[in-house]
Parts: sequence; structure tokens; C-alpha cells
Amino acid sequence: MADVVIVGGGLTGQAAAMLLAADGHRVRVLERDPAPPATTADEAWNAWERRGVNQFRMLHYFLPRFRATVEAELPAVAAELDAAGALRLNVFEGMPETMSGGFRPDDGRFTALTGRRPVVEAAVARVAARTEGVEVQRGVAVKGLLVGEGHADGVPHVVGVVTDDGEELRADLVVD
Repeated sequence: MADVVIVGGGLTGQAAAMLLAADGHRVRVLERDPAPPATTADEAWNAWERRGVNQFRMLHYFLPRFRATVEAELPAVAAELDAAGALRLNVFEGMPETMSGGFRPDDGRFTALTGRRPVVEAAVARVAARTEGVEVQRGVAVKGLLVGEGHADGVPHVVGVVTDDGEELRADLVVD
């Protein structure tokens, strides 16, 4: 039994899994799309299919707080994104001094991160695959929640999920 089951293995699900694993949890991520992540940026853009993600061929623009959090909490992800060619942008660097007052020493905190979504997701997936305590299962869809005994004010106590194949996966926490 995993401590945590995360339904959805995209960027957010895998990042959450890595953070939880760093905190000592065993995490199982269930991803309904069966294709494994691409190994290169070109393969991610040209060949990797994720039918479950509507905006898969679009740009991902991560605000400065995301970049700072990833650098602090998931440095391997930041390194993998850089290696895959993610672009760092700071609007103050290209802004005329008459408008910005000039680039200041602490303006680096406004640096954002961007890349094509398939490339970003593949980079995050590669790090998740190497993360101890994280297991990503691809091609697994969830059809419902597994409910245990007891309710709190009419709210069911969720103890796991049921996959489309009928398998019951129990966990202390389910994140959907």
C-alpha cells in the first residue's frame, strides 16, 4: 500500500509526488496516458502523445514564484529543465532604464521560466522516475474512489481508488 495515491501524472501530480516523497511518504502516481515520457526535447515535441492533456502542444509559462520554489524544493527538476533548454526570462533585463529605473541586485527574483509543455513534462517525468519513494504507473485510469467505514458529518472517508480494471489501490491519502 502506498501512503499516497495521486490521480493524474502530469507536471503537478509528479511534482507533488516528489515533494511528498522528500517528506518520507511512499507515493504512487496514476497516469491514464500509457506512453512513457520522451527522453529528449525533440522527441517530446515531435512524438510524445498525451491525449489526456488538451493543451499539450502549447507553451508553459511558469511565474517567478514557481521557478523559485522549484529551485529551492526540487533542484533536480530545475537542473533537468535547464538541461532540456528551458528559457529563463526577466522582464527587467530587456526594459529600458527610463521605464525600470535600471536592473537592481534583487530583480533576479522576477525571473520566470518557460518551455514547450511536452518538453517540460518530460523533464519533470524523468526526475520523478529517478526519485526514491515515487512510483509512476502509466496507462492506469481511475473510475472511482474507495470508501471506508465511518463518515464525518456525511463526508465519506476515502481510503483509496478503484481503477478501470477493477483493482483497488488503498492509501492513507488520495489526491485527485
